[in-house]
Amino acid sequence: MIKYIFCINTGRSGSNYLAGILNEVEGIASYHEPFPIMNDQPMVSFLRGNASKMKEDIPLKLKTIENALGNQRCYVETNHSFIKGFGWLLPKHIPHEEIGIIYLKRKKEEIVNSFYRVNCTPLIHNGLIWLINPLMKNPVHKVPFYDKIKYRLFYLYIRILKSRFNPFQVKRVKKPGFIKRFEFKYLNWYVDETYAQGERFKKEFPKIKIIETNIEKLNDASEFEKIFNHFDIPFSPKPTFFEKLNKKTNLRIIS
Repeated sequence: MIKYIFCINTGRSGSNYLAGILNEVEGIASYHEPFPIMNDQPMVSFLRGNASKMKEDIPLKLKTIENALGNQRCYVETNHSFIKGFGWLLPKHIPHEEIGIIYLKRKKEEIVNSFYRVNCTPLIHNGLIWLINPLMKNPVHKVPFYDKIKYRLFYLYIRILKSRFNPFQVKRVKKPGFIKRFEFKYLNWYVDETYAQGERFKKEFPKIKIIETNIEKLNDASEFEKIFNHFDIPFSPKPTFFEKLNKKTNLRIIS
């Protein structure tokens, strides 16, 4: 029986919408990015080959999940940090037959533009603590050594540009075109690598039930019925479910 559903996604792909609407189904305790989120330093270290901090935080994550589940039938978390860290450790603590995965996709160009719109790229600190970056250990899509050097230099350049040590901070400094091109290149790489990690996850844990969908399909109640049937969970939408269906969320813009 599936008791825990997680989500493989890149972020900016409808995960917040998915969590919100699943919370309008009877017996479902659904969350987007509940504490502990498991991003930031534990995730960065994990992606670079050091899992110690992530392992240290897993007991708290498990306790929080159990408390949130309570007397509900199923716990859902659509946090896109799952595939970047804690998702690889949870199957060591939860029976694989109790885990379900919604593999949520969106058109790559839309994801990339959305991340750039909210100022979250591999060269921004906000991107570092949320995204897979070119310094990841053993990525599926290998990064050339010279691009790793450029990543370090460009990241440092932007940090200085935005810091109090920048003597031109009072002026509006336009980001050089070569840096913008690098950001878009590695946002595209990030999407490809996240999906590649999703495929790696499927091979690593073949007993875990996975269903693939996309944000467009989630505008139709029949897609949710299909997902629930796949996981053998009764689909009992509340009246508020239909009020939230096809309503956009997380439309923030950061300049």
